[in-house]
Amino acid sequence: PDSEALSRVERTLTQDGMLVSAGEIERLRLVRPEAFRIGAGGTGQRDALHRESEGHKAELARLEREGVRVRVVGARDGLSGELVRICREAEARTEHNDRFFLNVAFNYGGKADILDAARAFAEEVAAGRADPADLTEASFEARLCTAGDPPPDLIVRTSGERRLSNFLLWEAAYAEFVFQDVFWPDYGPDELRAAVDEYQRRRRRYGGADVDDVHATG
Repeated sequence: PDSEALSRVERTLTQDGMLVSAGEIERLRLVRPEAFRIGAGGTGQRDALHRESEGHKAELARLEREGVRVRVVGARDGLSGELVRICREAEARTEHNDRFFLNVAFNYGGKADILDAARAFAEEVAAGRADPADLTEASFEARLCTAGDPPPDLIVRTSGERRLSNFLLWEAAYAEFVFQDVFWPDYGPDELRAAVDEYQRRRRRYGGADVDDVHATG
């Protein structure tokens, strides 16, 4: 996958104190739009990524050097041993980095992830290791492949699409969405700043009622 736009985004984040000026955005999760999702391409895409493994080695070295922590989220069942090795290597080599967090959604689907988490809990109940009353939002989230990550504050959808496309269905419950018509290969500093500016104009309520809204409805 083309890493040119990702590099431009990373450079933008380090310029002009942007992370500081973003205020409420303390952690910006970057997820490649080229992420491989369940039902989106299948074997052909996986083979293409396999052929580019040498290029990914160089990219991994750059991410490691620049303090980026890589995490690959998604099902690994059915992947080749080489792809699993690449995923594990990327995570192991960058696990102590904390400058940026880069989550790569590979062979990922939000519905499948929720189903896997539900199945895992059901199996624990059946084995007598858990009780149905033990299930909470926090314990369920701990079984998702994104466990341990903060929920996204802002999700930017490029290419003019206006849908989630089975992406982070649980985690996006209170995320703010910004839709932009630019395609990912053309994404750059101006688009990122516009997305953050739009985010900063939002009033986040996390499901709660706003006082002005209550007054308006009587």
